[in-house]
Amino acid sequence: MTDAFKVSMVGPTAVGKTTLVSAILDQTQALLRGTPVEVAADEETENKLATHRKQLAMALAAQEFEPHSLGSTQTTTEYTLELRSIDMAELSVPFSVLDFPGGWLDPLERAGSPQARTDWPRCENHIRQSIMLVVPIDAAVLMETTTGKERAARVARLGLTEVHQVVKQWARLRNQAPDEPAVLVLAPLKCEKYFSDNGRRTGYSGVELAKEVRTVYADVLAAVRDEATKRAIRVVYSPIDTYGCVELSEAFWEPAADGILTLRATYRFRGDPPRPSIRAAATVVQELCQAIISARREQEAAAQAATTTAVAELTSRRAQRKGLIGTLTYHLSGEAGRVTREIESGTAELIEIETRHEQLAAAMESLATRARDARVEVW
Repeated sequence: MTDAFKVSMVGPTAVGKTTLVSAILDQTQALLRGTPVEVAADEETENKLATHRKQLAMALAAQEFEPHSLGSTQTTTEYTLELRSIDMAELSVPFSVLDFPGGWLDPLERAGSPQARTDWPRCENHIRQSIMLVVPIDAAVLMETTTGKERAARVARLGLTEVHQVVKQWARLRNQAPDEPAVLVLAPLKCEKYFSDNGRRTGYSGVELAKEVRTVYADVLAAVRDEATKRAIRVVYSPIDTYGCVELSEAFWEPAADGILTLRATYRFRGDPPRPSIRAAATVVQELCQAIISARREQEAAAQAATTTAVAELTSRRAQRKGLIGTLTYHLSGEAGRVTREIESGTAELIEIETRHEQLAAAMESLATRARDARVEVW
């Protein structure tokens, strides 16, 4: 695959990153219904998500829900998603979303893991090139604290120190590409208890959750302001209902093997049978589209000349690293579709390709400008 727009997820182990990717894919697909554009995953990503969906479906059928039973990332995973034309699959805009074991945020744990020592440089490189950093937050771990010991344990269970360091470094590196987009998304997950807008009849408005995120992640927000000295970084707060039909009913802290308290939670189901109702997950793709469309507009004057017709040169062009702006132009100018078609057939059906390109660009524009979920805030 050609260079993809890179996204990194930075959060602790078992926070629900795979569930988040699945929710993003499903809700974005719903937003694209009736359009000639779809969001799709490559085979490896789809296989991972299919396994996850099967586990979730079984939990819903049994009405016995334990988030940790859905598994957590034990290896480095790149989820490859793309917005593409339904009629011309090679005309697409790909995104590569990096997930890695949350424990690797801890330098001591990385040092003790041969796999981490091998894979971490690749992870760092992906993070360095990411136009978006997503910080998944376990809403229950954030909110269900009453004692000093529980709040202290929250620091470890949310990986706050490590997340802060990664965000700080990423923001600093974004200074080296001031003409590229940069978006930080703070994404509390499993927020069903804390809002009354998705099936819960009474209770919270979400105000308390937003206040707690601002307080607990104050150092992260400060790092973005302090380190991004040559450009602005867009900070988006997007509290997500990853299930919608599964709600926290009870939570208590107990000692764990590492000597730090850990949160144990029980859940109840909404509906009979319970049906998933995702909220605010598509914000991630909407923000990506907005970033890319904005960058494209800024770079229109620098659009490259028409592609050469020589198949050998076309093949070389497709394999060449282009950087973000080059990648942006490559995909959204329609060049990607032309290159692939000309390699395969030696001739371009330019009118059809341009039509599909315009449809893809229009779909991205629509996603970028569609109203965000009312929960979402720009900080």
